[in-house]
Amino acid sequence: QSSKEFKDFMNNVFVAANHQIQNANNEEITIGESGIRLKHWLQNEGRYDPCQAWIVHNTLCFTTDNWNTVSLALGHIKVGNDYFYGLAADAILGRILLSEQLYISNSSGTYTVDKNGMIAKNVSYQVKINPNTPSDIFSISIDNKKLLYVDANNKKLKFEGDIESKSGHIASFVISEKTLVSGNVGMSSDTTRGAKAFWAGHTTPSSAPFWVDNTGKLHASNIEVTGGSIKVGNNFVVDNQGNMTAKNGKFTGTISGSSITGSSINIGDKFIVDNQGNMIAKSGTFSGKITGSTINIGNKFIVDQNGNLTAKSGTFSGTVEGGFIDGGSISIGNGIFEVDSDGSITMGDFLISADGTNVFKSKNNEFRIELTKNLGDNKFYSSIYMDTIH
Repeated sequence: QSSKEFKDFMNNVFVAANHQIQNANNEEITIGESGIRLKHWLQNEGRYDPCQAWIVHNTLCFTTDNWNTVSLALGHIKVGNDYFYGLAADAILGRILLSEQLYISNSSGTYTVDKNGMIAKNVSYQVKINPNTPSDIFSISIDNKKLLYVDANNKKLKFEGDIESKSGHIASFVISEKTLVSGNVGMSSDTTRGAKAFWAGHTTPSSAPFWVDNTGKLHASNIEVTGGSIKVGNNFVVDNQGNMTAKNGKFTGTISGSSITGSSINIGDKFIVDNQGNMIAKSGTFSGKITGSTINIGNKFIVDQNGNLTAKSGTFSGTVEGGFIDGGSISIGNGIFEVDSDGSITMGDFLISADGTNVFKSKNNEFRIELTKNLGDNKFYSSIYMDTIH
């Protein structure tokens, strides 16, 4: 459409010029030392048209105000301090313009085409295109600092600032108004509380094995951590040697390790090891060697750190060896041999008293040996009593 409008515009210009030629009259040409002048006499007004032409000193000039000013100069013209053969006019119309350099200036800025490329500039802002420098083939600058430029050598677009887009592609990522997605990986700017902000492993964020929502909550169904350490506050730490420190926790399954170091262990209040190493167990089976300072079972069975055993009651089998037995009583064979808490001994039907009155007697008291102290010499004398002698 724009090409047709320009073509129509050019045709109208040519038609108007041709009409002037076809209807020319009262045209005057004056040739003299001052050059060649071309004027048109306005018969009805009795004066010359102020629009005239003048050829002088290798220059063709035109005026619209009877030579108060020149509107067009063609030929040997002065530009700055130099002279060139060229054309200076208010308007240049044509279908093809061939030139090595171009300079355009208006209220929007200046536009130049020269050996440095094509540059559009207005005060601080500049746009430049230069195919001769492929590493900086296109650039936009502010105060001579590049904000955006294209490096054709390395196929890079470099930009400093914000990029805003509601659609498009970045490599295999697809841009939409709120998401950036590539296959099973994506991110979202949805501000709804709990919406998935990042995900991987599935095209549907809520079905992905890994996601982080916009509140910071992380979900991962398969994690592999190699090297380094893990620290959750100061409550759960795994160092780079694999040592775990936890203030509190619940474990299921099998726990295997050479040692457990910490303040205490409590399993259902049935198995407890306190921070001093003391163990309390409601029931259990132990094999191997148990080494420790003391054993105390409900204050009824105690072994102190010297190996002394105290028991309120008990059953022993095999051989019992020791230096002495202190406290309580001893019963062997359901009363056949007994030592009571006073030290008195019962052997079958006979009793050995520990109080010194009846040293030895039968249970029915038919036979006894007694010790009597003589107050005169302060000595003990024995007496034997028998109810019947056979």
